[in-house]
Amino acid sequence: MKRISRIIFPTVVVVVAIGAFACGGHYNLLQQQRSLFRNHQVAHNGLWLQEARGDGNVQKPSGLQTAADDNLSDIFQSDSPYGTFQNVYQLLKDQYVEGIPSDTPLAYGAAEALLGSLDEPNSRFIEPAERRALDDQDNGVYQGAGILFTVRKQTDSDLVIRKITTVDVVPGSPAEKAGIVTGDVVTEIDHHWIIAYDPIQADAKLFKKLAKDEVGLEKEYTSIENKIKNGISLAKAQAQLNAPDTAPLVLTVERAGEPKPLTFSLDVSQPTRSDSATWKTLPDGSGYIRILSFNNNTVAQFDKALASLASASGIVLDLRDCPGGQLTPALAIANSMAPGTELGRIVVRDNRAKNVDPTMGFGTKVQPLKSTPNTPVLKNSYHGKIVVLINNATANTAELLAAFLHDRVGARMAGTSTFGDATAQTLFPMSDGSAFTLTTGVLQTASGKSFNLAGIVPDVPVADSAIRRDGDQAVAKAEALLSLPPLKVEASRPAEPPTLSL
Repeated sequence: MKRISRIIFPTVVVVVAIGAFACGGHYNLLQQQRSLFRNHQVAHNGLWLQEARGDGNVQKPSGLQTAADDNLSDIFQSDSPYGTFQNVYQLLKDQYVEGIPSDTPLAYGAAEALLGSLDEPNSRFIEPAERRALDDQDNGVYQGAGILFTVRKQTDSDLVIRKITTVDVVPGSPAEKAGIVTGDVVTEIDHHWIIAYDPIQADAKLFKKLAKDEVGLEKEYTSIENKIKNGISLAKAQAQLNAPDTAPLVLTVERAGEPKPLTFSLDVSQPTRSDSATWKTLPDGSGYIRILSFNNNTVAQFDKALASLASASGIVLDLRDCPGGQLTPALAIANSMAPGTELGRIVVRDNRAKNVDPTMGFGTKVQPLKSTPNTPVLKNSYHGKIVVLINNATANTAELLAAFLHDRVGARMAGTSTFGDATAQTLFPMSDGSAFTLTTGVLQTASGKSFNLAGIVPDVPVADSAIRRDGDQAVAKAEALLSLPPLKVEASRPAEPPTLSL
């Protein structure tokens, strides 16, 4: 299985994936988002609204009759969850009036719902077309909008909201050309609301206020019903953000500091090709390397950068707006600068552990991230001064490498606090071209610290840490910091108590 720190979805989840991440078809809340609407049985026929109203007049749909079990005795043999699934599958095959020509939609729908029931942002089913798009990403080719994003869960009182948050925008992509920026939250695609929370729960105070206003209450329920019926799942949103199309892709986003949502039209007919790393020599003779993401090309391109900058007096490593990616390239880079040390650690589930994690109810263990015989080896190495640039869009693998260079190489970190995404996924490929990702661990830094949600705080704050093509003051600040001696390297110490809390 392929270990990745986080799937990057150029939109793009991140990945992400929450509730049910259906990749096509009409969105069915009853099947695909049940965990999201725990307190409301949601279906397109509107019965869930009657139940929510509590008016007591919920009736079976016209023509609905209860099957006589005397003719189905061979099917209803098991009361286990798996048996229930088999029963439903068999009855669909045998009795659905229109017939089911292929098992594929059933299998994919079941897999999507199964993973969606976890209600966890980065565990999801991926159909073959999207898997091909994600494989392209690993080679620096981005289909669709070219947005790298994650899906973050936010709790407001008891309301859980899921936000498709832009971590980075691929240079030269349709998203960049249209004006999408890091931090934008995608709320609509082609004017369809991305279903990200329970609207009944969100409007609970309004319903209470309208308790005696039958007309106003009916109007509000009708509005919610239409909003959901016209909405799309987070899964479908990811698929659309990743997919090329001849028609423009219209995105509505929320942006910090903007009083109203912004709308952008993107031409997604052509893929975007992007380098994993770029480099240059700075005015004072030091080197500059920027890693845009960690993929199949990172090791070779970073190796070329080191060769080109062999005579540099120091290196500014720019990890701003880097959303992460594969762990292996980061491990190879770390090993070229401090051979034999740990890049970090992964806390994973261990069903045989004697000590049970109180937050999860099962045992965990810590696995060190160290090079193996299969880890790529750079031809060039570097052991001089380093300053690492970070910002609030530095995420996941990039955060881990920044912390490693700080703790084990003595590099200073300049910029703003990082994104705080320490989840680690494993990709499980299926033989038919589909796949699924499962969150199998949480990352810790080389010194044993957790950074999930909290992020990593820089040594030298730089208020304006946005990447700029000209006059980038953060780079100038980092360049000046290279004149200082390296920081004292931290001694190795035990990891923090293992926890898989997300």
